[in-house]
Amino acid sequence: MAHIIARRFCRGGNYSHALFFCHLCIEKMLKAVIVKKTNSAPPFVHDLVRLAEKAGIVLDDKNKTDLSEISTFNIAARYDDYKLQFAKKATKVFSAKYIKCTGGLLVWLQKHL
Repeated sequence: MAHIIARRFCRGGNYSHALFFCHLCIEKMLKAVIVKKTNSAPPFVHDLVRLAEKAGIVLDDKNKTDLSEISTFNIAARYDDYKLQFAKKATKVFSAKYIKCTGGLLVWLQKHL
């Protein structure tokens, strides 16, 4: 659902929010994998690479790079200090790239559930 919302924000020109929702849906998917594999609550962290490692998912270099970049969307979209800088980075092209990337990551992560 969050991935659909991300696409809607992007179509509406609200790229920062679109990217935030990309982070959110991957974070929730990783936490679901952690719950399934460990039968315990996931940690209170937002770092997607750390969550993937906690889930026991082996990351290749591309996935690690993508998850690291997407992790920055959580902080940048929420905190005033980062919002202006992030807004400049969050263009239509950049957002479309990471919405597509998020879709691929979600399909990949679904296989771990």
